[in-house]
Amino acid sequence: MIAMAMMAGACAPTPEDTRPTMTDAVADLPYAQGQSFTTLDAYLEHLRRLAPQDRPYFEEIAPGQYRRVSGRRVPGSPPADRTYTREELMLEFGFSE
Repeated sequence: MIAMAMMAGACAPTPEDTRPTMTDAVADLPYAQGQSFTTLDAYLEHLRRLAPQDRPYFEEIAPGQYRRVSGRRVPGSPPADRTYTREELMLEFGFSE
């Protein structure tokens, strides 16, 4: 009886089981410095911290609307002269939040 109860409890997901894992992380992002990120917000925060090194980052200008703040332009990176929705950034960088 105890073994059955233990087995039933072992199948129920715990909060740790529902957290993103590194296999859910997105790698090979611009300016990631070898890091992988599980959420768009974590990646955007990383970019913001690199701003003093003349790296581009995305500033939220309205809920769900972002503007790229220029650093040096790298071929293949999004242009600085437009705004982006959160969904566009998620698609651009491969996040599925």
